[in-house]
Amino acid sequence: MTYFVGLLLIMAFSYWVLLDDQMGDQIYGASVLLGVGSATILVMSLSMTADLIGDQTQSGAFVYGAMSFTDKVANGVAVMMIQTLHPCQ
Repeated sequence: MTYFVGLLLIMAFSYWVLLDDQMGDQIYGASVLLGVGSATILVMSLSMTADLIGDQTQSGAFVYGAMSFTDKVANGVAVMMIQTLHPCQ
């Protein structure tokens, strides 16, 4: 449920930035939503990874490394897709 709250905060940030043409000083409030949402999701992801490892601490470094690698690859693929679909003019 906490992960879902983090997602809702990031979605609120996204819609706020999308719908507001003249952000001005409101960008500070929007950035707070993004920061709190991102921190919540990060902490929950690390907590789920720790739960996945459990008592098997001898494989903990591999699991954290694999999760980090998967995160980096997924972010790279997302950036490539965005750049392909919306190239700079």
